[in-house]
Amino acid sequence: MEPPLPKPDRQALIEAIRRDADAYRAGVLALALLTLWCLLLAIFHFFPSLDVATSAAFFEKTACPDGTAEGVVCGDFPYRLDGLFLFLRKVLFYAPSAAAVVVLIALVMALQHHGATYEPQKVRRYGLSLIAFFLGPYVLVNLLPELFRPPEAARPTYSAATCLSCRPDRSPASATTIARSFPARPPARDG
Repeated sequence: MEPPLPKPDRQALIEAIRRDADAYRAGVLALALLTLWCLLLAIFHFFPSLDVATSAAFFEKTACPDGTAEGVVCGDFPYRLDGLFLFLRKVLFYAPSAAAVVVLIALVMALQHHGATYEPQKVRRYGLSLIAFFLGPYVLVNLLPELFRPPEAARPTYSAATCLSCRPDRSPASATTIARSFPARPPARDG
């Protein structure tokens, strides 16, 4: 029978982090980013006009055509046609996946080493990076919200330029005008 594991000593952990320069820098950076994130949340919470002004730079609200359903927001995203912003959007969309592929290749190359050239810390870092990529963008951002978000949460936004045939009945002709930023959700299943 194995002896029980010792209880973690918080003070010893804090001292170990202070002695390790990399761990200390990572801890300070994490605390600084958390503080910045909380500060931004507080600023947008206490000054909601900043949020409206920021979103106005990307979305221009227009009057909806006659017969549009109640609660529908009509407008347009002017930057959707700008070539530079389209390029930046594509690059930033695919950059995390490209980085994950690079890390996966590095992990495979690190696993091919044996004996004296094998570096377990490098393999561990690559593996943790891939797990973080999988848990962050996929599970936390895409999978869990889709599982728990009620169908009414997504409010479609219609472009006034293409919304001439929008009808309150939300027929297929009007469904094609939904902006890509707010995809329509399938109807909830009963049962």
